[in-house]
Parts: sequence; structure tokens; C-alpha cells
Amino acid sequence: METLGEDLVLLALRPNGTMHAQQKLRFAVAGSELLRLAALGRVEIVAGRVFLLDVTSTGHPLLDEALLDLGRRGGGEPAEAWIARARPGLRERYLAHLAAQEAVRVERHRALGLFRVSRWHVLDLGRVNEVRARLDRIAASTGELTPEQTAFAGLVHVAGLDVALYPAGPGAAARARLRQIARKRPLDTIAPSTPTDPANWLVTAVVMASLDAAAPASVSNAASHSGAAGSIVHQHNNTPQHDTHHHGTGGSQHGGGAHGGGSHGGFDSGGGGGHH
Repeated sequence: METLGEDLVLLALRPNGTMHAQQKLRFAVAGSELLRLAALGRVEIVAGRVFLLDVTSTGHPLLDEALLDLGRRGGGEPAEAWIARARPGLRERYLAHLAAQEAVRVERHRALGLFRVSRWHVLDLGRVNEVRARLDRIAASTGELTPEQTAFAGLVHVAGLDVALYPAGPGAAARARLRQIARKRPLDTIAPSTPTDPANWLVTAVVMASLDAAAPASVSNAASHSGAAGSIVHQHNNTPQHDTHHHGTGGSQHGGGAHGGGSHGGFDSGGGGGHH
């Protein structure tokens, strides 16, 4: 769980340097921070509210920022409210942290000579492929999962990355499985005084709070797509529906997933990948 937030951001990167889940990624990342702070003993969640236990540094700058923000607001804030609260630049700070690890690099230019545009390209292809393969194994699973696996799958669903990474048709079963994991409520979810499974109870509480926090963004996103439908339809025949990713020099393309369409859609280090 140590790299949960970073893993979500890496999965959101498209091969062209833009990002999936623009509206909802921040809710999943904030949820990941809450889980990690709880695992480190810095906070606890009681009856859906976040209480500070220890304000000493975690040794991770992004988690320390989250801990400081929680401290400024005092104890007892609902988890959903803290996750939903706008924290400008959260995604960019995670990208900068990944850049410091040489996992990604940024490319900046001006569109039309006016607007500043940033593109984030993956450098550590092995890391991204490992993260995606781990998610694929969870999406193909049928049995019980560890709390770490449940948290990962649940927050992928919160961000809407399940829809982006597993396109309609062949990805339907994977999307359904990730949704099932995210929305499964244990019998003792409703804030028992002594959960029978504290680790899974914590994960469920945070994932559900993250889903609730992201719900308004989901409604807004659906409305914007509905309102824009008329302008999109007439471009349908000329506009690709999915990202494409070239593998090697052979020119074959795979549509749909964030990172291509192989068995787990991993980045390819061949000549046409566009990540180097």
C-alpha cells in the first residue's frame, strides 16, 4: 500500500502524455492518503470521521502535506468531506514526485502559441507494466482478496479508471469485478465498536467515503457528456474512439486501454511508443 497513490496516477497516464480520470482521480488519491495515514497510525476513522492520533512526520512529503491539512481542520471531520475538499495541485504534486523518482518526465509547450500545456511521459515502463499486471490479476480474480488488493481495486473504481482501462466488450467482466470489489460492504461496515476484521473494515470505510465524495463529479461528467452529444456525433466517423499505441516498428495498433491493448495493456518500449 506504500505506493497506492502513485500507482493510481501512473495508471491514469495515457501514452500521449495526457491523463484519464481528470475529474475523479483526486478523490481516489485523497482516499489513498487516508488509508496510508491510518496504516501508519497517524489517524483513525471512527463512525466515518477522521481523528488525529500522531502528527509526527511520516517521512513522505505528500503524506505529510495531507497530515498537515487534517491537522489544520481539527479532529472529527467526516472522511467523505475531507476527501471531497479541493486541494489544488494534488495531482501535479504526485506527478512531480514521480518525476523526482525518474518514473515520468514532463514536456511543456504552448498550444497555438498561447496556452501552456504539460505532457507527462512514462520513463519507468517496467513499473507501469507491473502496476497494470497487478490490477489485471485482481480484475480476473474470483476469490477473497487482501485488504491491499481491495483498496487498490476500489480506488481504481472511484477514479473511473476501470472504465478507461477495460473498454466495453472484452473489458466488461473486469469492470464488473472491480465495481463489485469497490461496492461490497462487509456485514459490520456500519461503524461497529470492535470490527471483526479491522483492516478490511478500514478499507471499506475509506473506499465508500471516496465513492460518495466523487459522486457529484460523476453526475457532472455524465451531464457534460450528454450536453455535448450533438457536437460529438457529427465527428464520429473521423475521430478515433480510443487511444492507440504503436508497438515496435511494425505499426500495429491496439485501442481502448490507457496503455494499449495487450494482455494487460502494458507500455511497449519499442520505437513507436511515444514515451521516450
